[in-house]
Amino acid sequence: MDWTGVVFRSEDLYKSQGEKKEDNIMDLQTLKKKLLNDKELAPLYNFFLDHFGENRSFMELGAPVELPLLEAIVAQIAEQMFPRGGDIVGLHLTRLADERFVHGAFFKGGRIGGVFFFEDGQTGLVALSDLAPSIEVKYARFSAKIQAPDPSRN
Repeated sequence: MDWTGVVFRSEDLYKSQGEKKEDNIMDLQTLKKKLLNDKELAPLYNFFLDHFGENRSFMELGAPVELPLLEAIVAQIAEQMFPRGGDIVGLHLTRLADERFVHGAFFKGGRIGGVFFFEDGQTGLVALSDLAPSIEVKYARFSAKIQAPDPSRN
C-alpha cells in the first residue's frame, strides 16, 4: 500500500483504540496495587507511562491543582537524587478528584521527572532521569498525608 500523503492525527488513534474512562480507572486500580506491593520501581513507572503517559483520554480527565506539600516532597526527593542538579522548575500537577489521584511532570537542571500520588493510599512515586548520554533513571516511593483542596472553600 502507498502511504504517501496519508496523515494520522493523534485523536484518530485514540478514537480507534476505543478507550473509555472505565478502562483508565481499572488501570489506575492496577497501578495503585503495584505501587503498594511491588518491590521494583522501574517496571512500576513504566506501567504508568505505558498506560497513561501519552493517553489523551486519560489526560482529559483531570484538572490542574496546586498542592504545596506534594510540591515540597518532590523537590526534596529530587534534591536527594541529584544534589547539584539545580532547582525544580515547571512542576505541573493534575488531579483526578473522583479517583483521588495526582500526577505531574517537572524538570531539574535539564533532567525530566515525573510524579504520581494516590491520596487514599497516601503513597506516591517520583522518577527522575539523569542527563544524556546517561540512561539512568532514579526512583523513589514516598508516603505522605496530603490534604486535597476543598472546592467549596473558593
